[in-house]
Formats: sequence, structure tokens, C-alpha cells
Amino acid sequence: MHARHAAGIWQNSYQQTACPAGTYNSYSGQISENNCLSCPAGTFNIFTRQTSITNWLQCSQGTICNEKSAIPFNCPANYYCPNPTQQIPCPIGTFYDGKFATSINFCKKCNIGFFCPGNGNKKTLCSNGYYSNKEGLAECIICPKGHFCPQGSINPILCNKNFISLDGSFACSQCKNNEYTNGPGEYECIICNTSQFDIKGWWCMTY
Repeated sequence: MHARHAAGIWQNSYQQTACPAGTYNSYSGQISENNCLSCPAGTFNIFTRQTSITNWLQCSQGTICNEKSAIPFNCPANYYCPNPTQQIPCPIGTFYDGKFATSINFCKKCNIGFFCPGNGNKKTLCSNGYYSNKEGLAECIICPKGHFCPQGSINPILCNKNFISLDGSFACSQCKNNEYTNGPGEYECIICNTSQFDIKGWWCMTY
């Protein structure tokens, strides 16, 4: 097989192939794509068959360019990029749901009803059985007994009388027909005496 070579390109009897975008090679004897060199981090080049780095474009603030970049990428949500070679996650308890952030000042405190674990994770609604009553929480708080917390709760909600719940509940459970509670916010039903049933036999008379 006979091969002819030119800077940034190789050619054989079957095909002619240029160094891909984001790479270059000034060696005229280059015979394989493995010989193509990556463009430096912080720069990009959309063109093929480049022979030097003089035509590389500098990535702008708010974008990220790793080695061998053909195009710049937006600094992703929940990160900030102080320069085109650094992608830093928003700290624990903060988030940023936009793009192109250039400093930590873009990261905002997590909203109430949400938690923000950091490490580039997005803000997330508190799960059933948990709540978040202040900004900047890294994790939600478990719902206390005698209360219930649907998804995204800001504060625990008190169980009604004759209903109970344990820690981490998203709904209250009704006491059985022969049980009762002394008031709202209870976590344990009380078994009543037969003399305490009301007329319909549904609830205990507590007087």
C-alpha cells in the first residue's frame, strides 16, 4: 500500500482523512489519527485539517472547553465556571437552574420545601414523610409523629383527633372503631371501654 502525506492529513489508496475538529498535526509524515494532537483546554476549533494552534479560538466566560474541543459547551446548571477550564459544583444547600454561571455568586440558597445536596445535583422536592421549613437545607427533615408531610411540605401538618401517625408519615391513620385519641397530634390510639362507645358505635365517648 502506497501512502502520501501532508500536514494535518493522511492519504492511502483507499481514502483520505483529515485530523478531526479539535485536533491538529503539523507533521507531514503523519499516517494515523492517533498522531493528531488535542487542542489545549480552554480553546476550541471547529475546523478539520489544522496544522497548528494559531487558529484556535478562546472559549468565553460561562462556557467550558476541555482538551480536544470542537465547540464550547455551556457551563451546566448547578455549576459555575470561573474560567473555561474549571467546572465547579454549587455548594451544599445551594443551586443554580440556569446556565453560563461564572462565579459562586450565581448559586442561590435552596428554597423551602426543597433540599439541595450539592455536588452538581439539582434542587429536589422533599419526599413524602419529610419537610423543609427554611432555605439552604442540604437534606429534608423527617416528619415527626403525630403529624403528616406530603411531598414538598414546608411544615408538618397536625393529625386530627382520632387519627395518628409515626415518624416519617405522609398521611394519618384513623383509629379503629373501638379506639380514640385525647386530641389532635397523637401517635397512639387508646382502647376505650364498652361504656364509652357513642350511639353509632364509631367512636369512644371521652367525657
